[in-house]
Amino acid sequence: MWLVSSLLALSALALTPTPKDLSVNEDDTFYLRGDTMVVLPDAFVEQRDTLLAPLAPALAGDPQVAPASRVDKVPKAVYLATVAHRGALEKRKLRRYYTDSDTLPPAGYRITVDKLGVVLVAADEAGLAYGVHALAGLVAEYGANLPYLDMRDWPTLAVRGVYLRHVPTPLEIEQLASLRTTHVFVESDDFYDLTGVRAETWQRAFDALRDARMEPIPVFSTLDGMEEILREYPMLIEGRALSESITLNGVEDVALGYPNIIAASAEDIVVTISGVPLAMGEDYWLEGPAIQAPFHPAGPRWRIWRELEGKIPNGGTVTVRYSIATADSSSLAFADPQALRWLEERLAQVITVLEPRYLHLDHGRIGRFNTDTRSLSAGLSNPERFVQTVSVLETAVRAVEDDVSLMMWADLLSPSQAASTYGLEGVAERVPDSIQVLGRVQLATTAEAKARLNQLTGLITTPPVIAASGTPESIHALVQSLEDGAGRDGGLVAYGESLDSASHLIAMAWSGTDRGDSWLRWLNDYFGADLAEPDGAAVQSALVAYLNRQTLAGHSPEEVYAGYAEFLGQNRAFLEADETTAFMVRDRLRILTDYLALEYDFSREGSDGTLRKLQRLVEQVQLMDGTAAADRYQRILDTIANQGLFVPASILFQEDLRYYRPGGSELPLIEVPVLPGYEDAHGKVVCLLALLDGQAPVRRIDFEGLGINQLTLDAHGAEGAFDTVARWEGNGKQAEVRGPVWLDPPAHAAELRLTATGERAPLVLRDVRVFGEKAPPAMDIHYAVQAPPMVPRFEGRSWAQVPQGHSFLLRDAKPYFAEAPTSVWVTHTREALYFGIQARETRPDTIVADLTTRDAPLWKQESVELWFKRPEQAPIRLVVSPLGTQYDSEAYDGGWNGDWDAVAERNDQGWSAVVRVPMDMLGSFRRGDSLEMNVVRNRMGVRSETSAWAHEYGAQPDLQWGVLRFP
Repeated sequence: MWLVSSLLALSALALTPTPKDLSVNEDDTFYLRGDTMVVLPDAFVEQRDTLLAPLAPALAGDPQVAPASRVDKVPKAVYLATVAHRGALEKRKLRRYYTDSDTLPPAGYRITVDKLGVVLVAADEAGLAYGVHALAGLVAEYGANLPYLDMRDWPTLAVRGVYLRHVPTPLEIEQLASLRTTHVFVESDDFYDLTGVRAETWQRAFDALRDARMEPIPVFSTLDGMEEILREYPMLIEGRALSESITLNGVEDVALGYPNIIAASAEDIVVTISGVPLAMGEDYWLEGPAIQAPFHPAGPRWRIWRELEGKIPNGGTVTVRYSIATADSSSLAFADPQALRWLEERLAQVITVLEPRYLHLDHGRIGRFNTDTRSLSAGLSNPERFVQTVSVLETAVRAVEDDVSLMMWADLLSPSQAASTYGLEGVAERVPDSIQVLGRVQLATTAEAKARLNQLTGLITTPPVIAASGTPESIHALVQSLEDGAGRDGGLVAYGESLDSASHLIAMAWSGTDRGDSWLRWLNDYFGADLAEPDGAAVQSALVAYLNRQTLAGHSPEEVYAGYAEFLGQNRAFLEADETTAFMVRDRLRILTDYLALEYDFSREGSDGTLRKLQRLVEQVQLMDGTAAADRYQRILDTIANQGLFVPASILFQEDLRYYRPGGSELPLIEVPVLPGYEDAHGKVVCLLALLDGQAPVRRIDFEGLGINQLTLDAHGAEGAFDTVARWEGNGKQAEVRGPVWLDPPAHAAELRLTATGERAPLVLRDVRVFGEKAPPAMDIHYAVQAPPMVPRFEGRSWAQVPQGHSFLLRDAKPYFAEAPTSVWVTHTREALYFGIQARETRPDTIVADLTTRDAPLWKQESVELWFKRPEQAPIRLVVSPLGTQYDSEAYDGGWNGDWDAVAERNDQGWSAVVRVPMDMLGSFRRGDSLEMNVVRNRMGVRSETSAWAHEYGAQPDLQWGVLRFP
C-alpha cells in the first residue's frame, strides 16, 4: 500500500529535518546488510571516509566501497551519484533513476529504495552529503529493513546556521551535520589570545567542522565584551572624558573627583588656568595609581597640588581634564595606537591559526564609544567613528589574508534598534559594501516576525541572513517571511539557544513552512496562538485564550464564531487538503461559544430549556474528547439534571473561560492581581478587594456565585468610608445574580467591597477576579507657579490631586498589572521638571536597597527609572533608589553625569521619591509640545518584579515610550 506525500506519510517517519516529498510502500522492503556494497562515482572515492561516515553505524563499520568504473554488473547495492557525476547511473538498468534529476534544486537530492537497493542522486556535492545523512536517518527509523520508498528533499533556505559560545564537541558536530547545518558562528574569549593549547583545540574543532561540510566563523568583538582583555591591558579601554574645577591652596594636595584615570603618564591629564595650559613639574604636581581592571567606582584617586614657584596663585582655581574608565566600560579605544597594534596582532593569530573564510566583527553592542579624550581630540562624529572601527578591522584583516570576508550585525545600523540611541542614524549608508551585514532579532510572537524583517530591509545584505531566537512558531513565521521575500537564497541562524533548542530552528530552516503538520500554521495568526503540533487539549487552550480576549473586549459568543466562519469562507484557498483541521477547530470553537451563549441565557432566565441544551452540549464535549473520562461526564450530567445547576467552565472544559455579559471597554482589559478576603455570615458574603493606589481602574469583576439575589459594590472613598458605586439584582427563574458584572464608569479606588446577599442556602461568592483598563501611556504636565519643595511628599498646590501616571504593567510577553503598583505625579516650572513617585509595597520591611555609591547598578535592587527620549539627542536614564542614591546614563553611558537631584524615603506604604530634572538636560518645550518618556519600577522585596508605565517596555533595543504632554 502506497502513502503518497501526505500527512500520514510524513508522520510515518520521525526524520529531522522533515522531508518535503515522500511516498512509502510498507508491503515491500530491502534489507540493508552490513556488507552491502556502496558504489560511488570515481570523483568521490577519495572523500569516502568523510562522505560515508554517517552510514558507518548502519553498516556495522566502514562501508565497503566500489568505484563505479569497476562495477560491471548491477548488484543490490547503495548507489550514489550527482547530476555532474552519474557514476553507475550511466548503466542501462540504472538510467531511469536519473530521470529529471537535473530539476533538483541546489543541495537537493532524491532517494529511492526498491529491489535494486538504494539509489541516491543529488543535485551537487552538498546534496550528496545531505542525502547520506537522510539515508542514515531512514536506517535509524526503520533499522536495516528499509521499506520501498521515493523521497525528494532540498533546503528551503541556503544558509542554516547556529551560534555557539563554546568549543563544539565531536558529538555536537555530528548532530549539526545531520541537521544539514551550513555555518557555525563561534564566540570565545580564546580568540583574543589564540596561542598554545587554545590554538590547537580550536584548530581541531574548525577542521572537524569543515570535514563535516560546515563553515566555521569566529566572532571577534571589540565594541563590547572585552573585559578579559582589559584585565591585562587596562589602558586600551575606551573611557569617558570629563573636566572639573579644583581650587589649590598652599601646598595642600587635593583629590581629583573620579577614580580609574586613564593615563600612561601625567601628560595625559591636561591642567589649565583661565584657558592657559600649565606645565607638570613647573606649575603643579600630579600623582596617582596606575589604572587596573575591574574598574571599581570607589577606587583610589589621583591627587594634584600647586608648585609654589609656578603660575597658579594661592587659592587659584584650575580646570583639570582627563578620561576615566567606568565600571560599565568594555570597549577598545580605537583612537589609541596601542589598541590598533594589539588588534592587528590578535586578528593575525585568528586568521593564521583558524584559516577562516569569514570573520564576524560583532558590532552589535557598544560598551562605550567615542567618549574619551583620545577619541574626542580627533573630532570625529559617532557615525564617522563607527565606520572607522569597521575600516580599521578590515584593514587589519586584509593585511593578513585578502580573501577573508567580514560580517557584522545590523543592530547599530537600525533606528528601530540602537542607531538612534548612539547617534548613528544614517551610518548604514557608510558601511563598506565588502561587509556582509546580518540581521539579529528576538521574537516573542508570530506577528513580530514580518515586522522585524521589514525593519531590517535596506540595512542588511541581500539575500538576507537573520540570526533569531524565539518560540518555534515565531521562527516559523520568520522563515515564511524569508521564503516569501528572498526565496531559498536567504538564511536563518539559531541565536541565543541551547543546541537542543537550536536544532529545531535549523531543521525548520531546511524544511520550511510547508511541512504537512496536523496544525495549520496560518491559524496561529488568526487566533494569536503559537502552536507547532498541538494535541486537542493544546488547541482548546489556544481557543479559550482567544475567546477570553474577545469576551473581555465586549464581543458576543455569536460574533466570535461568525467571525471565524466568515474567515474560513473567505480563505478557502488556505484549506485545500487540510480542511479537516480547519473544521475541527471550527467545531471546538462552536462548542465553546455555544456554552458561553447558554451561560448568558441561563444568567438571564435560569430556564429548564437552557439546562437541557447544556446537557446535549456536554454530550458533544464527551464525544470530542473520547470516553476515557466517561464517569466524570456522567457526574456532570447528573448534577445538571438533579440539582438544576449550570456546570462551570472550569469543571466542564477544565479551562479558565471568561463568561460573556453585554458591555465592554474601548481600552485593553487586563487582570489586576488582588488577594480577595472573604467574610461569610448568614444570608450574606462579603469580599474585600485591596487594590492599592496606582493600580488600574476596574471595569469588570468575575466570580462564581450561587443563591445571590443581590450584589453590591462599594468603593473606599476619600473620607475613609465606603460608597456604593453599583448594585445588581437577580432575574430569571431563580432570581440570581451570576458573574461577571461590568462597571460603567469604571471604579478606581484603593479598596473595593463586594457584598452578596440571598435568602436560600447555600449562598456562595468565590473565585473573584478583577479586570482593569490600561489607558495609553500619556501624562499631562501642568505649570507650577512655585517649585515644589525637595521632600519626598506630594502635598500643596504644585502637585495634582491624583497621580497622572499609574497602571504599571509587568514586563512580560503576556500583559499583567503589577502586583506592587507605582504612582507618578509630574509638574514643572520654567527651570525644571519635578516627578513625584510613590512605590507601593505590601511588606515595606522586605525592600532590598543598600547601594549608596553614585552610579552603582541600582536596577539590580529596589529602584525607579525615568527614561527620556530627547529630541535629536541620545536618550537618558535616571535611576533613584529608596535611599536617594542616583544613577544616570546617556545612551547607556554610565560615565555620563547630569545635574539632577533626587530625595527619597521609606514609609509605611513602601517608599516615595521626588526627582528634579533641569530643563537644560531635556530640551526646550512650549505649550502643545510633548516629550517621549517611560517610567520603570524594579521591585525587590517580598517578591521581585519589573513593571513599566509604557506597555511592553523591553530592554535595548526594544524600548517603548509613553508621552509627557505640555498642554
